[in-house]
Amino acid sequence: MLILRVLAGLALFILGLLYLVQSKVTVNITTPNKVETKKYTKGVPLILSRIAGIALMILGVLIWIFGFPHFSD
Repeated sequence: MLILRVLAGLALFILGLLYLVQSKVTVNITTPNKVETKKYTKGVPLILSRIAGIALMILGVLIWIFGFPHFSD
């Protein structure tokens, strides 16, 4: 279980770093008739992507340190 905890925490931390360092975000906007793709290099989508990266990193560190939550019956 310790190996799984460390690997899961490390994977989430690395994924968070990837979200954090990206400089371009692609957003697909879907309507019933068409799909529109926009690329953002600044603005709200990039900020939300960075916030998601930080959240993944924090979750990875918490799983790495404390392990998975145990729900008792």
